[in-house]
Amino acid sequence: MAVCNSKYPVGSPQEHIQMCENHGLPIDLVCEDCHIFICSTCAKTDHSGHNWVTQGVAASQRRKGLLKFLRDIKEVQLPKVDERIIKKKAENERTCESQMKNVEKHFNEIIAKLTDIRDRKEEVLKSNLRKKNEHLAIEKSRMDKEKKQLIEMVKYTWRRTVEPYLIRTS
Repeated sequence: MAVCNSKYPVGSPQEHIQMCENHGLPIDLVCEDCHIFICSTCAKTDHSGHNWVTQGVAASQRRKGLLKFLRDIKEVQLPKVDERIIKKKAENERTCESQMKNVEKHFNEIIAKLTDIRDRKEEVLKSNLRKKNEHLAIEKSRMDKEKKQLIEMVKYTWRRTVEPYLIRTS
């Protein structure tokens, strides 16, 4: 097990080397099976059947793994993300276009229904206007007859009552 050597004060320019608390030796190996830092004696005793490597080799392997992981992200994962974004954008555009067509269709259906309602209302209004104009024509004709009768009555009355009493000068 790793333990920090406490003989160097914090902030010392000296390099702090971790020492094994069981054997007092520098920790310079990594047990790959247990994922812990160990000394060479631990490797021969407690971790004898395990896979272990030096810290330098482990660090180098980790760097290579990290570089491979980063390369995979850059060369494989990011292009996949870009591809998914492009596909999703195209899908969104198709969905939007489809929804716009549906809106246009519904709009046209509403306009057609409103046009039909307007046309029917116009026919009703025109029909009512014709009926009222016909009725008005009948009333006008009747009133014209009454007017003629009244004029004739006035003329008759005039000739009978007023005209005989008028002084004629000629």
